[in-house]
Amino acid sequence: MRQKILILIFALGLGHSLFSATLEVLTDVNESYLGQSITLILRIVSDKPVARPQLPQITGFQLSEAGESSYDERSMGSGGSGRKVTMEYSWRLLPMQTGQLRIPVMSFDLDGETLSSNEIPLTIIEPGPLEGYHLFLTAEGDTAFPSIPLRLSLKWLFSSEVSRPDFVLPFLQNDKIRIQDLPAPSSSGSDIYQFTVDGHTLYAVQSAEIYKDEQYASLTMSWDIYPLEPGPLKLEPVILSFQRGVVDQLGRRNYKPGVIPSNPLELTIQALPDQMQSFPGGILVARNELEITASLDQTKIYPGDPLELTLQFKGLVSPALTDFKGVEGLREMKGIIKTDPASLSSSLSENNKIYHQKIRIQSSGIRSFPALSFPYYSLDAGEVRFCRSNAIPLTVMELEETLLTDQAENREIPEETGKISLRSNRKIPYFGSGSFLDGLYLMRYRLSLLMILPLLFHIISFLFKQFRDSGRNNDQVKKELNRGLKEYSLKPEKENGLRLSELFIKWFSQLPEMRNVKDNSKDLMENMKSVLSKELCLEIQSMLDHLELLWSPQENTPSHQSSPDDFQDIPEKILRELKKKRRNK
Repeated sequence: MRQKILILIFALGLGHSLFSATLEVLTDVNESYLGQSITLILRIVSDKPVARPQLPQITGFQLSEAGESSYDERSMGSGGSGRKVTMEYSWRLLPMQTGQLRIPVMSFDLDGETLSSNEIPLTIIEPGPLEGYHLFLTAEGDTAFPSIPLRLSLKWLFSSEVSRPDFVLPFLQNDKIRIQDLPAPSSSGSDIYQFTVDGHTLYAVQSAEIYKDEQYASLTMSWDIYPLEPGPLKLEPVILSFQRGVVDQLGRRNYKPGVIPSNPLELTIQALPDQMQSFPGGILVARNELEITASLDQTKIYPGDPLELTLQFKGLVSPALTDFKGVEGLREMKGIIKTDPASLSSSLSENNKIYHQKIRIQSSGIRSFPALSFPYYSLDAGEVRFCRSNAIPLTVMELEETLLTDQAENREIPEETGKISLRSNRKIPYFGSGSFLDGLYLMRYRLSLLMILPLLFHIISFLFKQFRDSGRNNDQVKKELNRGLKEYSLKPEKENGLRLSELFIKWFSQLPEMRNVKDNSKDLMENMKSVLSKELCLEIQSMLDHLELLWSPQENTPSHQSSPDDFQDIPEKILRELKKKRRNK
């Protein structure tokens, strides 16, 4: 049941028309769970627009702006014209503690008049188990070290239809760890869902599982966390609020709110031995013994030729999380081999981690690629051990002139007129003008140019086609969006509202300005703010909030009084504003 405080103030000022204002302060619930957000709405009705008031900090809650909307009505009568402007400003309150909390008395200055509200009591409950729903927080492995990534996973099991999940992840604010979001998993036949929590983009993979002999659907999301210091590490329980589908005795499906906590997670971060902290190749941890096999893509080379070095690690505790830094800086490599740190790449093969890196031999006096020594921590032995890779025999040839002909090999070139070109790290005589071989070289280069020109033409044509197709795709999405607006205006129902929200986000994300500034670490509204004005962003937020909250979970009736016509011109406003910015640039 909504709580509301209604205050009516009439103020008469010298030389001014009669000013009247009504203030309503509402919360969507009066009882909630720890970690479940509460919506606070300030509804102001006046004879002119009023800017968003500044809300004070409220003890026990995290406060964030949620959206706003306004409705303007004008009337004509025997007593003259009248105007009524209704403004709704929303905030989300996230409870951070349990017990009897309150929204205190708040005062707002409206056109020189002060309106005050009474306090609103709220009851915040610790969430508990809910039959048919489970939430598990787990970490891969039982041993962790500072700066070594640890795979953290959150699994949600549910036995009925669910919607609108809202995750509260306390470990995102833990100052003892560093969080790294993982990219979207590759498609493997499972559905993948995207969430945004506190600026982090999360991907959840849907599956099916058996738990305690019961069948459940599941969503699993993961992160890599990097502990920053040794000692105990406690991660507080994750809180999940959602809507769960319940079928009554008549077979009708209703939705009821549900809130469940995960388990807390306690880890012990071990201190690293000194030998491992000073190893430039990173930190390696094995269950028992570590085996490293080295190979090269070729063994007969000239000095400076690029080689690909492959190192296969067998016996690692967590191959997927091993953060090897490459062979740059290893003492066996100094002075004889040059490495390219940027070329380091990795892959998994069964339980083995494989690294590839580009190197160059610097001297022709080298007869083999040296064996490399790697310190690692053995969990079974509880000590630091050393593993050596195999040496690789090499044939490094001297730089010499290419023997095109006997005459070319013995030909002397005057120092002031001689010309040398390098090809495959071998010196090739460049003959003076008029020679037969010079003509052959010139013909070869002309033929190469004739072969390259068609290739360049095809590349340019391909890029032009991609640009043209991109514009056509955006036009198609814009047409779908216009149809969605019309459908929702004619029939403002739940399905049309959700489809309109999806079409708008899809259309806006494909605009050129959004492709240029898109940052996966930010949510949609944050990216919008980088290209659009604040006023237009607020209109967009209001529209999305309206479409999201229009339908009450308990009954199929509108819970907001917004008009679908308010949103018809938002796409055109966006295009006009972006066009104006491009013209100004």
